Amino acid sequence: MTQSDPSEQLTGLRSAMTAIGTDPTTPEQRAEQADADRELARRVHAVRPGVPLHHVFAVVQALRAVQTVDALVAPPADRAVLSDTERQFLTYALDLAADHVAFRPDEFTDADRAAMERLRRLAGEAPQDPAPGGELAFVTRVLELFSLSHADLYDGGLFWRVDDGKLSLYANVSDVFAWGGADAEPITPDTLPALEKAFTDLKAIDADLYTAELYAARQRGERPQGAAYPDDKHQAWRQISALFDACGPERPLGLGNPKAAPAHVARPGQPETDTEATR
Repeated sequence: MTQSDPSEQLTGLRSAMTAIGTDPTTPEQRAEQADADRELARRVHAVRPGVPLHHVFAVVQALRAVQTVDALVAPPADRAVLSDTERQFLTYALDLAADHVAFRPDEFTDADRAAMERLRRLAGEAPQDPAPGGELAFVTRVLELFSLSHADLYDGGLFWRVDDGKLSLYANVSDVFAWGGADAEPITPDTLPALEKAFTDLKAIDADLYTAELYAARQRGERPQGAAYPDDKHQAWRQISALFDACGPERPLGLGNPKAAPAHVARPGQPETDTEATR
């Protein structure tokens, strides 16, 4: 790390002290800020329980002080205000905040992320590419969905591979669309909402075990093969079948689809189709 000129450090320190002395924040506002800092510290500690809560709170308070000084002092863009120790401390605080953003992305706004970028620049770092944090949040959510929907299965319905350092995720749908075939449907940040929707629709009928199948069927606009449909051993089998049917046109029987879906087979005393079952 490049050492700044002592005269520049002294000038920056004087400016910071002058700014602190003219801070217009009222005691009531400081009390509100302290309450907000405690709440943020608790949220960060919930994600990183290995870091003592009082340490997190101290870092958040330091970050608050840096933000206050930064707001009151407007130094030239090419002049450092923070010492090396202060930069290291601020970087540590920002790393904690970045972890929290990655695990709880919905709790932070674009303004929050922009503020973090400005603080990164203040700490002398290049703005972070949002992709790593975004990728972590994406992967975490996919793992969470499959752990919820496939908790009792060994394979979990999820497949992944790494090529040239890049992680790719897939819904494992082998034998779902064609008999005797290995198959997988890509899961990307762009298709995550579709995966969420499939999980939510199936969870409502206690059938989230079929999340991978419904997600892939909707992405392809194609029904699963008949043998992949549930039978009457599942209490919501007709509702699941209706969701599958809505994904695409009826498939003819033949190679790859040798068996009709149970819900489409007439049984004594039962309607032949799901449409008739709802009449």
